[in-house]
Amino acid sequence: MFKSMSSLTPSAGGDNASAKESQKQQEGENPQRTDATNTETQKGDGDIDLSSKDIDLCFACDCTGSMSSYIHTAQQTIKSIATELTQADKNVRFGLVEYRDHPPQDMSFITRVHNFTEDLHQMQTYVDNMSASGGGDGPGAVTAALHEVLNMPWRETATKVVVIIADAPPHGLRNPGDGFPNGDPLGRDPLQIARQLQSKEVVVY
Repeated sequence: MFKSMSSLTPSAGGDNASAKESQKQQEGENPQRTDATNTETQKGDGDIDLSSKDIDLCFACDCTGSMSSYIHTAQQTIKSIATELTQADKNVRFGLVEYRDHPPQDMSFITRVHNFTEDLHQMQTYVDNMSASGGGDGPGAVTAALHEVLNMPWRETATKVVVIIADAPPHGLRNPGDGFPNGDPLGRDPLQIARQLQSKEVVVY
């Protein structure tokens, strides 16, 4: 249901042979990887139809304080992917959902939604304005972010992708110190939302 980001951007000339060869070398150098992990990686290959002319790409990014060491890298990665897809002569729309946590864990915002735009510079502005701050316990408002992603105005005929960038799980997974041990305060189930995204043919990374 959830994929890795390895096949998100097209390689030069549309040929991913080099990437696959690199993957084989890494697997040979890392014998501790399980067969299940290798199988899941192989299943993820080609799940996104990058030959499609229309692409809707949304990023959901954890903006709590624990992301302070990673937020700059996240910003650069998002902008790099957006720029590459724009240069690939696609009709691409970009969206962004920033999220932190529910009160009283965080009093700034739970989610901040930036709707789909075809304007690369507008998307870059959204991303540049992200900052990592706040948050209280370990888990974050991942479920709230997924809910916002689900309700984005996805185009029916587009290739639909959401990339989640986070360093913490959703509430309710029995993590020590979870301020909401019973899960999302509004009763939403992250796995149910993930299944709804799947039914909309939204690939989740």
